[in-house]
Amino acid sequence: MRYRFRLPFMLLLLLLPCVAQAQSVTITGPAAVTPGTIAELTATITNTLTPRAPIILTASATYTDSLGNPQTATATPLSLTIVQPETFSALTMTLPLSLSYVLGSATSSLPVLGTTSAGVLTLSLGGGGAVLTEGQSVAIQFKVQAGK
Repeated sequence: MRYRFRLPFMLLLLLLPCVAQAQSVTITGPAAVTPGTIAELTATITNTLTPRAPIILTASATYTDSLGNPQTATATPLSLTIVQPETFSALTMTLPLSLSYVLGSATSSLPVLGTTSAGVLTLSLGGGGAVLTEGQSVAIQFKVQAGK
């Protein structure tokens, strides 16, 4: 009886990585900065899901013609693609003490607000976030300044 919850818990642990890996994040910028300089960085968020197999719908109608003969009419199959959109709303990162976020420097295809609190930079996208379908990306450019 003590093992009753073991299987569902193990299944949850196996499925969590699938859910957590729907988006990838990469950050690019210069390899080095000198104290007092400003560096421009770009964070790119990508929906890494692969498209699901399409659903094929078929239809047919059976009827009797005017001569009393049974007939069948078949529709052309319809293929429905199932998209897997992901909504990205914010990016957070810890800034070391030697770097500070340059206020107002964050830009993207959507309005973006950059805030810092206790050494954590949060870049929030406005307008409900970016809805990314399979393979789509959104980039956020922002600046940090190296300490003196």
